[in-house]
Amino acid sequence: MGYRKKLRLKYGLPAEPCGDIWMHWCCSLCAVSQEYRELQNRGWDPSIGYTANKNRSPPPQQFMTG
Repeated sequence: MGYRKKLRLKYGLPAEPCGDIWMHWCCSLCAVSQEYRELQNRGWDPSIGYTANKNRSPPPQQFMTG
């Protein structure tokens, strides 16, 4: 199973506008950029690698107030 598919399954992301293989085949830089941004938006730091992220404490949960 590819990394992009693992991200989609873990976070419930749609496989749009095309399948994972086509996204990497046609525009691999776009695919990698999207994956990097998705991880950053979810509190991960892709620059330090999986093991270092796994050992970090998760970011604090955010709540709406008002």
